[in-house]
Amino acid sequence: MLDADAQIAAARANLRRYLRSRRAWIRMGIGLLLMLAIGAVLGVALGDDPLWWMLVFAAEMIVLFLLIYGLLYLLLPRRIRRLVSQSAIWQRPVEATWSAAGMSARSAHGETELAWGDYHGWHAARSGFLFYFNDQQYQVVPASALAAGQAEALRAILEASGLRRL
Repeated sequence: MLDADAQIAAARANLRRYLRSRRAWIRMGIGLLLMLAIGAVLGVALGDDPLWWMLVFAAEMIVLFLLIYGLLYLLLPRRIRRLVSQSAIWQRPVEATWSAAGMSARSAHGETELAWGDYHGWHAARSGFLFYFNDQQYQVVPASALAAGQAEALRAILEASGLRRL
């Protein structure tokens, strides 16, 4: 069963992966450049030192990034626990198996088989493996559900499959 703790660990791993991604750094860089430009325009408009205003606005932007992402990280457990309790599908055990061809998952609701090519990519974290359908949606194989040696075997299969590591 994919309990709330496993989901929380996966959601945090997903957020950490995003914050290390090129896309996130580009977005933060664009935000920082915009704040620098606003500071420069404001400094010139006020007749003050534009460099001072640029530094003030850049510092504010950095503090905002840290605050927003820090709060998001800290509030994830509350949100995930609520979502897990609302979803009946997460209240039942799921059995996952994998091979060189792909992964299958079986639960009381049915069985799904997906080839590795059906996934967008994968990410290995201390909490387990995240298999992405797209940039936002993923399924989890928690590390706590893996027997000794299974994590290494799964990693070897994934690396040999050609599926993109995210």
